[in-house]
Amino acid sequence: MGTYLLGLVEELRKRGVYVGVMTNADGRMREVLRDLEFPGELFRVEGGKDLVVISEEEGVEKPDGEMFRIALGRVNGRYGGGIKAEESVHVGDEEESDYEGAVRAGWRGLLVGRDVGGVEEVVSYVDRNS
Repeated sequence: MGTYLLGLVEELRKRGVYVGVMTNADGRMREVLRDLEFPGELFRVEGGKDLVVISEEEGVEKPDGEMFRIALGRVNGRYGGGIKAEESVHVGDEEESDYEGAVRAGWRGLLVGRDVGGVEEVVSYVDRNS
């Protein structure tokens, strides 16, 4: 999922879409993302937090809506607020934690392999629905 995610982040950022990363991994994920050369702006600290939300650090995991609230709060904090849950899209590969969690938190959920395949399909969905 790493190179897929990196390609998706790059394409969405080109379109001016605000992007963050939310994972049920542990703190090592931040280093994995850096090793994959994820955009440095995701790691820029604003108000003590970056745009990478890691369950181990937050003490809560997806599908818990708190993970989605934390992620949205970080994006709003970085970009000046005003983004609502219903305007947010979570792309993931696990039905319960990613798709169902997003929908229950009021976000739109996209499940890779079911709703979308490649990066182009996700970008097309975002373009049509933003």
